[in-house]
Amino acid sequence: MFTTPTFYKFRNSEFIQYLTDVKKIVLQRDPQALQVVTQIDALNQQISVMDGVYKKQLGSTITQELEALDKRRDLAIIGIRTAVEAYTYHYDQTKQDAGKDLLQSIDQYGGTIARQNYQTETTNLRNLIQDWSTVSSLKSAITALGLADWAKELGESNDLFNTKYLERNTEYAVDSKVNVTELRDKAKESYTILINHITAHATLNPSKDYDTVVQEINTLTEQYNILVEKRGAISTDTDIEEEMIQE
Repeated sequence: MFTTPTFYKFRNSEFIQYLTDVKKIVLQRDPQALQVVTQIDALNQQISVMDGVYKKQLGSTITQELEALDKRRDLAIIGIRTAVEAYTYHYDQTKQDAGKDLLQSIDQYGGTIARQNYQTETTNLRNLIQDWSTVSSLKSAITALGLADWAKELGESNDLFNTKYLERNTEYAVDSKVNVTELRDKAKESYTILINHITAHATLNPSKDYDTVVQEINTLTEQYNILVEKRGAISTDTDIEEEMIQE
């Protein structure tokens, strides 16, 4: 009767918003008439708890600094790759070859490094910088194209990001009250109980209201599933912009 949401692909913000949207659909159709007052109250409580934790950590000073550093390194790698790709069309064969070598060195780690999740991007950029400093042909290419300062900026911003990322993890570890996996599990349980009650009542006492609720929730679920599926086609990881709550 109900379409299954692919919760494991949902970012925390999407997870919270999806459940909030489901709650709104039920509230619009009168929980009392649907005989799910207790179930919608339980779901609402779980949404409130998780939303509170999400907003708290989203506003963390460390988190804000982390986002700024992530943007800084993203701009660096995007700028370098754009410049390098332009050199692959250069009239000077030496510079053209240097551009091709550097472009290949970048794309072996994924053509959209800036869209990878935090950990993957950090590792790939570190390895890329190491390649540029240890592989003689790449080192020469960086010099030939005048990209040494840009490469230095990329390395520094990535190192600073990693340091701040570890600080954020420490901050979260200290907060023993935060266990997002547990919060999500409890919220999913409340959601499942609500859906099961609606299914049972709709089966025993069919009505237009139940049909409408089922149809609207299914439409909502399909939209979210399509959203995360499309994102997965763009990136190898759904966590392009890292979730502010640590799993």
